[in-house]
Amino acid sequence: MKRNLLLPLHLLLLAAAATAAASPLPYEAEWGKVLSSVVKPGKVGGFDINVVDYAQLRSDPQRLEAVVEMIGAVDVAALDKNSTLALYVNAYNAFVMRMIVRHPYLAVQGERDVPITSIWNITNVWTRKDAGKIGGRDVALNDVEDFLRDPSSRGWAEDPRIHSSIVCGSISCPNVARRPYNGASFDAQLTAQFTSWMANDQKGLRLDKQRNVLTLSKIFLWYKADFRPDVVSFVSQYAPLDVREYLGVHGKSVSLEYFDYDW
Repeated sequence: MKRNLLLPLHLLLLAAAATAAASPLPYEAEWGKVLSSVVKPGKVGGFDINVVDYAQLRSDPQRLEAVVEMIGAVDVAALDKNSTLALYVNAYNAFVMRMIVRHPYLAVQGERDVPITSIWNITNVWTRKDAGKIGGRDVALNDVEDFLRDPSSRGWAEDPRIHSSIVCGSISCPNVARRPYNGASFDAQLTAQFTSWMANDQKGLRLDKQRNVLTLSKIFLWYKADFRPDVVSFVSQYAPLDVREYLGVHGKSVSLEYFDYDW
């Protein structure tokens, strides 16, 4: 009877892997503390957004620096797909905040006391390799985004819902989540985040039935090829029910327009 209590080795390994994948990574708790402290619902430029309190981050930058350091120390090769993607999303959002905290002033003609008004004011912001580290390697924001959009180097298919989770530090970006992404809940978190984005008629999606016009974030214009089989079909899956029903009938004829993008 005793042998019936012994699981085969391959089942034990699978169980251990599943437990590891479901277990929170140490950096997630610290990142969660930062997010809950500095990200609050608010209004900027007429937009209802989750506002990042950069003054608070600058008053105690070590909290964010500690998170970035912990992210860089994670053994990425040991993570499953969802934990890896969650790490990259959290990294992108933390690195953007860190970039803005580290470069608060314009570096133009020595005008160090002039605050930046856009993340684009930071020199080479998307390509500079000091954004942070992942797997011990220096990365740029573009490197992180490129992997998230196309993780085929790890044998994984792309997931366009990712676009709702990475936040470029601008008003017109999807709202930054107030909780960290994690491997165990990643799929549900992406669905919730994309659905919330599509419910935002200021910068996500707005339908004008009288004009038969669907207005979307410019992200759907810039990254059109990511959304298959086409943009309208993709967004309709996550749109509010009345929009989904309308697009089910008029999706082929609806015209697309795009919100102005406030950086």
